[in-house]
Order: sequence, then structure tokens, then C-alpha cells
Amino acid sequence: MDSYGSNTVGNGRRGARRRLRLRLGLWLLATAEGRSCDDAPRGSRRRLPSVRALATAAGVHRNTAAAAYRDLQRFGLVHSVRGAGTFAVESPARSWTQFGAPVCSDPGLAGVLSAELRRPVSVTTAGDRRRPLLVPLDESPPAGRRVVPVAPRGPALLALRRLSPGSTVHLVSDSPRLGRLVRHAILALHGESVGLARTQRARPAPELSGVGLGLIDLRQLSPRGTDVGLEGLIPLMLLIGSDRNAG
Repeated sequence: MDSYGSNTVGNGRRGARRRLRLRLGLWLLATAEGRSCDDAPRGSRRRLPSVRALATAAGVHRNTAAAAYRDLQRFGLVHSVRGAGTFAVESPARSWTQFGAPVCSDPGLAGVLSAELRRPVSVTTAGDRRRPLLVPLDESPPAGRRVVPVAPRGPALLALRRLSPGSTVHLVSDSPRLGRLVRHAILALHGESVGLARTQRARPAPELSGVGLGLIDLRQLSPRGTDVGLEGLIPLMLLIGSDRNAG
């Protein structure tokens, strides 16, 4: 658990809570996919540290650790058993698609997610409370809603974890909200030792020389196919357990 202590203490309790939630949440999403993570807690993959142990390992106040666990529980990534502790949910997003067409609060991110799901994701309104709400993992999830965590996953997450200090992530996306999510994920995993650059449209691969990692959102990739000089760019997938044939 010592690995959770790095890069979680920062600008205030709210920032520490977000980075701790992201660091734990990204690990939980990766293990739910069956991918290995270099900083996985030793021992059981299901039982998580107590609030006190997590706060000590991460160097944060107990209230911050408890709040991070509450956020992850609202995301459906963990569940608490009174007197037994906090446990990881093995398949956190296995059935959310049966609850109707999803919604998102950000129009640009809704477009990115629509491209991934291959079906419309509309912008949420007051009447959408029963529809699953797609929420970036760096936001505190609202209470009383069925929320689905949105975060880098699969090969993109694995590549983000393996970055070396001093490297730069090049993100191809015209969504500012997606840029913030990737930036917060980088901060949670590496602090300020890894940078982020972003462009709105794909460029030829030679411009990526010297870049530690190139990511592209599916809205940018899908109209262009895969043979337009985008070698080295990893498609940025965001939703685990999504059913592309649903709806």
C-alpha cells in the first residue's frame, strides 16, 4: 500500500480526495478488466484497506480517505460490509446498459462517449434522473443517481501507468473535459513528473516523435479509419463493461 502514498497530498483536502479516488478507482477498473497493475495492494484483490490504513498509506486525513471510499461506493466500484470492511466490486459496470440510454452532463464528452458506445449519449436534463449518468472519475458522483464511472481503461490506462518521469502525453481530442480527466489521471498516477499536450485534430505520426504516449479519442479516430498516419496513437477507451449492441 505504500505506493498510494505518492502524489496524493497536494492543494487542499478536496484535491487530495480527488487524486486518491482516481488512483484507487483506476486500479479497481483495471482489475475488473483482469489487467495487472504494478501498484496493486498485496493480498486479496477484493478486500481493501481500512479507512485508517488507507489514510496512513496515502498521507491524507482519515476524513479524506473515508470520503474517497464514499465516492467510489456511489460509482459502484466498492461496497462496505458493516464490521467486515470495504470490498471491491468484481464487475462494476456489468449491467448498467439495461437502464435506458445514458446521459452525460458535458456536451463535448457526450460526443466522445457516443463514438465509443456507437449510440447516442444525450446531455442530461432534470428529467433524466432514472437514466444512467456517465460521470468522469475525477468528479464527485451525485447522490441518488445511477452513475457509471468514466476513466481511461484498457491499453490506454496500462500505458499511462507505465510512463516514465519527464515524459509527455499527447492527447488528440477537441473535448476540454476529456483533457481535464486525462490531466487529473496523470496527476494521480505521476504527479507533475509527466506532462500533457493536447491538439484538436490528428496530425501525422512524425509530430509525435519524442512523445511518451499518444492518445486519441474515438470521435477523432472513427471518421478517419486506421491508415492515415496515426501510428503510435492509442485509442482512448473510457467505459468499462459497455454493451455496444445495447439499445
